[in-house]
Amino acid sequence: MTVDTNVVYVGVYDEVADAETDYDLVTEPHSQAGLLDVHIMLPRATAAPAAQGGRNRWWSKGPEMMTRRAGSDRGTLLPLVMRAVGLAVVALLFSACGDNGSADRPTASASRVPSSLPSPTAERSPTTRSPVRTEAPSPTRTAPEPSPTRASERTEAASPITSEPEPSPTQSSEREETAPPTTAPTSAASPETSASVEPSSAESSGAPSWLWWLLAAVVLAVVVAVPLVVRARRRGAWRADLASAEDEMAWFARVLVAELRQMGSLAEAAGGWNIAESRVTAVEDRLTALEASAPDEAARTRTRALRDAVRSARGHMQELLESGSPDTMTRDLDAIAAELEAALASVDPLA
Repeated sequence: MTVDTNVVYVGVYDEVADAETDYDLVTEPHSQAGLLDVHIMLPRATAAPAAQGGRNRWWSKGPEMMTRRAGSDRGTLLPLVMRAVGLAVVALLFSACGDNGSADRPTASASRVPSSLPSPTAERSPTTRSPVRTEAPSPTRTAPEPSPTRASERTEAASPITSEPEPSPTQSSEREETAPPTTAPTSAASPETSASVEPSSAESSGAPSWLWWLLAAVVLAVVVAVPLVVRARRRGAWRADLASAEDEMAWFARVLVAELRQMGSLAEAAGGWNIAESRVTAVEDRLTALEASAPDEAARTRTRALRDAVRSARGHMQELLESGSPDTMTRDLDAIAAELEAALASVDPLA
């Protein structure tokens, strides 16, 4: 009888068996699913005649596991049966304890398969289910149809038993040698596929390059235009204030001086000047402020000239009204008006 190292045997010892004793193999399935079956070896005497002290042991493998053929000694059979049953119970207890204590026990049995690779009997052993359960979570067994890649992976991970029902050592070695080249191109092709997919996804999700250039140009234009617009508005507001101050100077030279000339005496002219003097002083103060906030040097020079003209005309008017002569009042008022007109008529560098 050929012994498989991947199964559990329970033997019955016969102290009177001779050298030609052989054994019968009785298989009992385990009561719990997924555990190893129990194999019982029963001794059988092949050529021991009763006259030489041997016993005629012919066993049948029926439901009772061991039955004695007619004419056998029942006194010897009972102890053998009890031993076999006891050993079977012990084996069941050990297998149950091993299943509760460690969930990876089938993996240990799968690692021992290569020792029985040359034996064809080991390939038909019921323990081939253990590698199948161990490899069940593996993603390589999810495909409905077997592929060379999955067969090679099972050959390297568990054993060559699952690839063929009855493989020979030559076929197993050939499959092991041809499997790695099949796996290598598959793993090498995967990066190429992912590399070809990634640029397409980036191109589809990303914006065109010209759009980014357009946005950059818009941002640059805004950054440059905002200060220019602010500066232009400030310059426009300053010029508007300067124009208003020039209008006040024109009123002083053309309206106020003309009204003072129509008065017959210095006293009447002094009364009119006292009423309008505050307005002239406000123009002078405004021109002083515009000089300080001028946008450039040319505008500052222009504003300073107008302010000096208003200040000089106001001083001459006070001198005339305080110590002037009624005979020269008209001529003095005309000189003040001419001074203001000369300042207003000067070339405007801002125009």
